[in-house]
Amino acid sequence: MKAPDVLTLTPSQAHWPRQLDKRLDTVAPSRLWAIGNLEILAEHKVGLFCSVRCPGDAIIVAHDAARKLRDDGATVISGFQSPVETECLQILLRGQQPIIVCLARSLGRLRLPTEWRQALASGRLLLLSRFEKSRNNVSGWR
Repeated sequence: MKAPDVLTLTPSQAHWPRQLDKRLDTVAPSRLWAIGNLEILAEHKVGLFCSVRCPGDAIIVAHDAARKLRDDGATVISGFQSPVETECLQILLRGQQPIIVCLARSLGRLRLPTEWRQALASGRLLLLSRFEKSRNNVSGWR
């Protein structure tokens, strides 16, 4: 499969997420890199965040919430980094709703899991990064 195109977004472009500037003000990034359907940025989004460590009952609640968000067709945005977030992403990928994955690394050498490829091909997945191709991850970033 051909590697997907990495697009560069700047504040002057129509797809730029304006709420980013409102929330982060002077520390908002000047560019973002993206793979996927930029139209998803215009959707109302629900953020998903979960600690690496959480009690078992919270995990069950998170899984139930992910199923409800999926079934309701809600656009979910997250880094999907913690184990619970990763499990929730698997639940969400079984649906039809839009998903935004904010990666803590560049999109340059990203290996896409099969489930992600299918969601990208159907136009319901957007991958975002604030890191250029030359930067692998957040270490050393300021």
